[in-house]
Amino acid sequence: MYARFAGRDDLSTGENDYVDALTHFIEAYEQRKFSPPARSSPRVLLADLMQMHGLNVTKLGQIIGSRGMASDILAGKRAISVNIAGKLGEHFAVAPHIFIRFD
Repeated sequence: MYARFAGRDDLSTGENDYVDALTHFIEAYEQRKFSPPARSSPRVLLADLMQMHGLNVTKLGQIIGSRGMASDILAGKRAISVNIAGKLGEHFAVAPHIFIRFD
C-alpha cells in the first residue's frame, strides 16, 4: 500500500499524512531492529552476535584465524583489528566498522 503513494505529487492531505506516518514508523522500526545500541562496545556486540548465531570461542577462532586471538578479544585483552573486523563483518553480514572502537 505504501508503494502506491510514495513519490507521488498528486496526494491529498490525508494521503500525505498517511505516507508521513508510515515513513516515521518504518524509520523507527529499522532504527530499533537494525542499529546496534549506542553504548555497546565492539566486544559486547561481538558477544551478542556470537550468542545469536550459536557460536563459541573455537568457532570464532576459525572465523578470524586464531582461537587464542578470539579468546583475547572476548576477554578484552586485545582490540579488534581492521582485518578481523572485515572477517567478522563478512561472516555476520554486518558493516565491519561496528567492530572498531574510534574513541
